[in-house]
Amino acid sequence: MSYASAIIVAAGIGVRMKSDTPKQYFLLNGRPLLYYTIKNFIKAKLVSEIVLVISKEFMDSELLKVCIPPGTSKPIKTVKGGKKRQDSVYNGLKSIDKYCDTVVVHDGVRPFIAPGKIDETIEMCNEYDGVVIATPAVDTMKEVNNSLIVKTLNRASIWQVQTPQTFRREVLERAFEKAYKNNFIGTDEASLVEHLGARIVVLKGDRRNIKVTCREDLKIASYLLKDCTV
Repeated sequence: MSYASAIIVAAGIGVRMKSDTPKQYFLLNGRPLLYYTIKNFIKAKLVSEIVLVISKEFMDSELLKVCIPPGTSKPIKTVKGGKKRQDSVYNGLKSIDKYCDTVVVHDGVRPFIAPGKIDETIEMCNEYDGVVIATPAVDTMKEVNNSLIVKTLNRASIWQVQTPQTFRREVLERAFEKAYKNNFIGTDEASLVEHLGARIVVLKGDRRNIKVTCREDLKIASYLLKDCTV
């Protein structure tokens, strides 16, 4: 039986929101965004434990406490975040259970991930080194330099990457070791694993799995919550 650890990254300080309260604690229908994210991982049948990566200022806060759905029997750990997202994920990776063989990494401010999709990525890691949730591009994509269009990209081969991103534990650990050895900073976990030449597959996701990064996104999230069962 696979043991999957979920690392939920919620250590950001919400600079784009221009608020003293990080966006993961913004209320949506009376509950913090992070609450809905955690709840979906609790619902995921194949997730064995949850590791929350939190900024040190909020590790023992009342805001964090109300993010934890009551009554769950699933282990939930809290780990201090790092300077960059990559450091935060690595902190989470170092704290997972010794029996873990699959690691799921997810943004704390993506509250609408379907539990079934989480489970699907874990199952697919039986065959692949990693699985990334993504959606195919629908708009025409341009490469731009200094506001000038360089060329039009082939939309058919471009996917917009989301989270969760799920990997075999030993693959992800090797990817982080190599990245730190080479002073490489990636924009996501897949970019680190790609440097190993590992096999990563894309799993088609849902456009409702938005990342809340600005105040306009909160309005969209509020609308989506009406059609959501979380």
